[in-house]
Amino acid sequence: MSRLPKFVVLANLPAEQRDWFEPLREQVQLVFGADIAHIAADLANAEALYVWGHPHDPWDQLLGAAPALRWVHYTGAGAEHLLTPRFLRSRIRLTNSRGVHTAGVAELAIALLLGLAKHLPNRVRAQAAHEWSQELNAGVYGKTILVIGLGSVGSAVARAARGLGMYVIGVRRSPRPARWANEVVSLDALDGVLSRADYVVLCAPETAATHGLMDASRLRRMQRGAMLVNVARGGLVDEPALIDALRDGHLGGAGLDVFVHEPLDRRSPLWDLPNVLITPHYPNVEGWERPTVQRFIDNAQRFLAGRPLHDLIDKRRGY
Repeated sequence: MSRLPKFVVLANLPAEQRDWFEPLREQVQLVFGADIAHIAADLANAEALYVWGHPHDPWDQLLGAAPALRWVHYTGAGAEHLLTPRFLRSRIRLTNSRGVHTAGVAELAIALLLGLAKHLPNRVRAQAAHEWSQELNAGVYGKTILVIGLGSVGSAVARAARGLGMYVIGVRRSPRPARWANEVVSLDALDGVLSRADYVVLCAPETAATHGLMDASRLRRMQRGAMLVNVARGGLVDEPALIDALRDGHLGGAGLDVFVHEPLDRRSPLWDLPNVLITPHYPNVEGWERPTVQRFIDNAQRFLAGRPLHDLIDKRRGY
């Protein structure tokens, strides 16, 4: 009997979730472990690796322990933290779970947008103080939203915004039309449309082209009182410049789910700014884990049959 290929699941999973991998047990050797210490011997001849979240061990160290590795599946969407120079030089294929998190991230983006528009930070403070204080809110109907990044999440945000009666401008690498956007411009044309937006929502992956995208200059190009929502990656925004723009009133508010360093430092001024909504990078909705495993199983069948993998990431582009 020929040796079965070895697949390593790098995750600290309860027994119930390990059982979800059962359809593969007759076709591969499945090994589970939370870190290199638990799976070091098995990594040496592992052909596939399932990575849950951010590996605790140094990624290059893990790659060095797995010379036979041919495929890595990442349970999230943005896998930029895995794209080290060593990994980029390798011939290892990388897939992700794009689409699994789309609804959760898009819902969060709209929740943050509406929370800012309705001044919910002020409402929460007034409720805690038992104060009946009324104020006008900004509203979103008839306003312009700029959605930067029109992948699955950005498209879902654009669709929801259209349903709320907003005018949608989409931004992506190519300015080809998109179904839910009233107009689309290229990333190179971003500076020309920032001042038109009442709300700017970041949904783009973090790449060389988008790192630091919203720097001090672009934040100041936004119209006074405009609001920023970031559900993409913290590295897209210059945080000190954002803090300045929020403090001096140039920006009306920010809804932030992602940060340059996570968890967000308890000393960060962002925590205490009255016009900021913070969520702790939590786009996942109930029940997301099993579809992610199923995505891996479906691709594993393709891998074993020598067929093209779905959700393949272009390692050079980063998505």
